[in-house]
Amino acid sequence: MGGVDPLLSIGVFARRSWLSLKALRLYERLGLLVPVQVGADNGYRRYHERQLATARLIVMLRRLDMPLAEVAAVVAAASPQGAEVSMLRAGHGTTIDAPSRREPAHREAFVRITKAQVQYPQILSAFDAVAQWLTAQGLSTAVAPREVYFIDFAAAKPTDAVCDVAFPMT
Repeated sequence: MGGVDPLLSIGVFARRSWLSLKALRLYERLGLLVPVQVGADNGYRRYHERQLATARLIVMLRRLDMPLAEVAAVVAAASPQGAEVSMLRAGHGTTIDAPSRREPAHREAFVRITKAQVQYPQILSAFDAVAQWLTAQGLSTAVAPREVYFIDFAAAKPTDAVCDVAFPMT
């Protein structure tokens, strides 16, 4: 199966990428994420499965309120240079009723994700986006990346922010 890259309908692609049909049509018009096939007789759009990585990068960047013009520049680049995937923060200031540990103050590159995005394999896009940003910035990690949950996961709705995918930096 190594060379097979299946075509996905716009509906399947939307579900797997966490983008709405409306967003996909907008990104097509802007040339940001163009389907590989549009039916001449019915207008049905089809995407290659490999385009999911680009779609997920767009999702992460838009969740950080990056303007579409900047998202387009990142997507067009050979690598996601300048992707402002992270917000830098010193230490953790959260208090929840859960097992915890104290760590020395440090800086982290992180992206905040929703409960729906925590599901595998979607969460991998968050790890990839932060790792690519760190590489583009010439930064390295101090220890292994982690998932930091800051609210009651079981009580959260799919659209609620529940987790930071965080990379402590040196």
